[in-house]
Parts: sequence; structure tokens; C-alpha cells
Amino acid sequence: MIYGLVDPRDQQLRYVGKTIVSLSARFDAHLNTARYKKRKTRTVNWLRGLLAIGLKPEIFEIERVSSGWIETEQFWIAYFRFIGCRLTNHTDGGEGLTGYSFSPEARARIAASNKGKIIPVELRERWSKAKTGKRTRPCPPEVRKKIADSQRGIPRPYARRQQSDEDRRKKSEAAFRRYQRPGERERASIINAANWAKKKLFLETANP
Repeated sequence: MIYGLVDPRDQQLRYVGKTIVSLSARFDAHLNTARYKKRKTRTVNWLRGLLAIGLKPEIFEIERVSSGWIETEQFWIAYFRFIGCRLTNHTDGGEGLTGYSFSPEARARIAASNKGKIIPVELRERWSKAKTGKRTRPCPPEVRKKIADSQRGIPRPYARRQQSDEDRRKKSEAAFRRYQRPGERERASIINAANWAKKKLFLETANP
């Protein structure tokens, strides 16, 4: 089962996950982790923040799946991120994989299973109500000035600077040595293919 956790303060979806137990059991597991474990992930920190003010998240079922849950979870995480949900998920879903490249068969299966499917009206109304009247405002000039003043004089070892010929030579040699390692070229190819697949999926979702 693919499920979501909603922040009760603004009705915003903050986490998408999967469970093989009941929603109530998975909900209790989330709360117990936030209360008693020393984990410091974004999700756990968000849950601790709610518990500290006497609130709990809301849990709901997104989709019930019997097989192919990895692709389904990754699809929903990518979708909700695409429409602007500030998810606390650290990964793209599945078994901790990032940049997963959907195979043509998997994409066809996801498309077929979700054809004609819409988000429940009550859920869309809650999100719409929470976003109504809220706009992204530019950072005021006085705030930008304060930020700039606070950062002035702080060393930035990774700031952009003019590279010397020696720096370029060293980076070129390092890159050459790296690509001589066994499997490095294949790994880079897989990462590039995964990134392109994600971009293509977003473009197709935005322009059906």
C-alpha cells in the first residue's frame, strides 16, 4: 500500500511511503520512531516538531498495490514533487534508490494502472484551500542586505574563481584516472540515463 502523511497545520502532503501492514500500525511506527529513536531525518524531525506542539500528522491511502510497488511509489513521489509538494522523502522511493530509470514496460504498467485515476475530490479541496491566497513573495531588499552583510568576510573555498592552468591539469588528470576504474563509465552512463528518464517523465506529465 502506498500512503501519505499530511501536516494538520496547513493540510500539505509531506511524506509518501509504502507499507505492508495496516495504516494504523505504520502510523504508530512513525510516531514511535519520532519519540524514541535518535534518527534525524527530515521526516522524523518534522514529526517531532508536530509532537512537540501536541499535534499528529494525518495518514491516508494513495494506492493499494499487490506487486510493482517500487515503480508505483517512485511514480507518486515524482508526481507530488512535480506539482509542488514539499515532501520530506530523502530518496525517490523504492529500496532507497535515487535517480531510478523507469523501463518502458514499467512506465506502460504505471500509465495503464493510473489511466483515468484522479486524486480524491476531498483531498484536492483541502490542498486548494491550504494554498488559496498564498503566493511566493520575493525576498525584501533589507532582508537580502542583512544576509549579504552576515556572509561578508566568510571564506568560501568552493566559490567560483578563475582556475589556473595547473588546476585544470590536475582536474583533468583526476577525471581521467577516475574513468579508468572498473565500472565507472557504466555507472556514469546509468546515472545520466536515469536523470534523462526523470526529466522526460516530468515533461510528459506536464504536457499530456
